[in-house]
Amino acid sequence: VGCGNSIKEFDLESGKAEKFSANFQWASSVQRLRNGNTLIGDQNNRRILECDREGKATKFAYTNNDFNYQPYRAFKR
Repeated sequence: VGCGNSIKEFDLESGKAEKFSANFQWASSVQRLRNGNTLIGDQNNRRILECDREGKATKFAYTNNDFNYQPYRAFKR
């Protein structure tokens, strides 16, 4: 769930915030990957970023300077 300038994971049953959170402005989509990392799409800055369980960026990041490309939703196969 994107909350202003951060992303937080919530337990659906209790409604409490879980362990994962990351400071990230303008997130348009978030997806948990099989390896436990999180893939974040940023529509306004035209980038896709992968974060580890502590919310720190991994080596995978993609940025496009083409203003016609704005990732609304990101998936990793």
